[in-house]
Parts: sequence; structure tokens; C-alpha cells
Amino acid sequence: MEYRKHVRLKPEFYIRGWYFLTLVARHREKLLESPYAQRILSEEMEKLKDRYSGWNIDETIFMPDHLHTIWWTDGGISLAKVVGAYKSLVAKRFREEIGEKRSPWQPNYYEHIIRSEKELQKVRLYIRANPYEERIDWSRFDDYI
Repeated sequence: MEYRKHVRLKPEFYIRGWYFLTLVARHREKLLESPYAQRILSEEMEKLKDRYSGWNIDETIFMPDHLHTIWWTDGGISLAKVVGAYKSLVAKRFREEIGEKRSPWQPNYYEHIIRSEKELQKVRLYIRANPYEERIDWSRFDDYI
């Protein structure tokens, strides 16, 4: 069995707060761009709020090969568990409805703890700009906040 390095913080670090997440499609393939895929991604994201009380979705953008989202929690269930459930449920529906035999996701995901209101606004601007630019310079948003 192949060993994978743990890239997550310990569970006690995931307390009440805002999280910026990026989930990437397997091998950066454009698996998320079809209208069917977008519908599945959106529906499963909405269901998270009901499935995991205490978790809320603030802002999300679905791109052809990745998604960016901001989630907020008041504590309780770990971020890894909620992300894992989302990825699993999306993969299941991809198998059933699209015929995708393997998971559409890369094994890990990117997370960033948002530590201030200013940083939250900056991440929101980044997410909104993402469909229009591939590589965005974060510093350019400083003037807007």
C-alpha cells in the first residue's frame, strides 16, 4: 500500500470559521464542464447544508477542471469529513448519471483558513474573477477592499 503524506491540520484546528477550498478534477481533465456535471456539483453542494448542520456555503465557482468555494462552520464535524462526503457523493452520481467509472477528483484538496474580513472579501473577489483569468495576482485585489 502506498503511503501518502498527511497534508491536513489536526482536527482541533478546524473550529468555527471560514475556509477557502479548491477541489481539482483528476489529472486536471475537464470533467466538470458539462451541464450535467455542473448540475450534479451544484445540487450536491446545496445538499451539504442540510446533511451537515453547522456548515454553510458562502461563494462557489465551478470551472471545467476545478472548483473554488468558501465554506463557513460553527464547529462540530471536521472539514475533511464534509469535503470527503461531497467528493464521494459527486463521484457516485458521476458513475450513475454520466457513466464516469473512476472518481472525477484528485485525491487531495487545497484549503486555506480565512482569518479576517478583509481576507474573506479578497477571496470572494478571486473566486468571482476566476472564470475570466487563469492565473490571478492576489495583490491586485488589495485596492478593492
